[in-house]
Parts: sequence; C-alpha cells; structure tokens
Amino acid sequence: MRNKTNKLSSFLVKKIVSVHLFYQSLLLSQSLVYLYAFIQARLSSFPIISNCQVIVSESSEILEINIKFYW
Repeated sequence: MRNKTNKLSSFLVKKIVSVHLFYQSLLLSQSLVYLYAFIQARLSSFPIISNCQVIVSESSEILEINIKFYW
C-alpha cells in the first residue's frame, strides 16, 4: 500500500510540475506575442519571426530570449 501511495504522489508531483511549466510557457508565448506586436507597430515593414530560442534555468526561470526576424 505504501508503495502505491509513493507512486501516486510521484505521479501527482510530475503532473503539477508539467502544468506549472505549461502555464509558464503560455505566459511566455503571450509575452512574445505582445513583443511581436510592439515591434510590428514600430516598423514600417512586416517582420516575420524566423527563429525563437528561449533559454531557461533548472528552476524554470527565463534567462534569455533570442528572436531572429527577417523581412
């Protein structure tokens, strides 16, 4: 019984972590959309995102965002 409880708690912790990471990625994607809209509003031509790289730490903190555009 104890082993089943440990497996269940491990499963729940993994689910909570994945939901937390998913929520963070949603927040990140939303902020990227705002950044894209801001850049688009400031430029006369229409930029297209060709590459987006997000570097995160082990604790899921965003360390760096690299975005490449082309026209």
